Amino acid sequence: MRPRFRLLALASGLLLSVAGAPAQTADGPLVDFHSNPAEDSGCEVEVIEQKRDAATSTLQVIHGKGSPRETLVTTTKGIYTIAKARHAAYFITLKEKMRPDGTWELVAGFPADDHPDLKTAFGQPYSETNIFGKKRVCFSVAECASLFEKAPSQAPADPPLPTSSTGTP
Repeated sequence: MRPRFRLLALASGLLLSVAGAPAQTADGPLVDFHSNPAEDSGCEVEVIEQKRDAATSTLQVIHGKGSPRETLVTTTKGIYTIAKARHAAYFITLKEKMRPDGTWELVAGFPADDHPDLKTAFGQPYSETNIFGKKRVCFSVAECASLFEKAPSQAPADPPLPTSSTGTP
């Protein structure tokens, strides 16, 4: 499955991983991710980490504007940012709920591997499927980095050598 299509499956409750990442830690400040409309297709999303435990974070997702697809990708970028801040190897959405104020509450899990037992890995059981009935899927932070991180700029190529009218340099 191509990384961009896998990314869209986050709405179904998904995971990310990082190859060679340091050990996960619940230490550190909570993350408040704000999308950048110039970089995120004009989408305005805020992902607020409200509570952090050893293996989970409770998040609030506020949608300002953008299509459902753009919102999904940008929310994934926010959770990816939290996974990186936690030095987590993987993440998965464990629970999703619409709040009365129209925002979403998510519980994101940060398991030790990309195939966690959702019944036992997080201290309480979570469903194998999301609110849409789709199976929760794992993602690699490294795979998502290729989508969310800017590639290092490359030095400009050397200009071509001038040629004479005979076609030789």
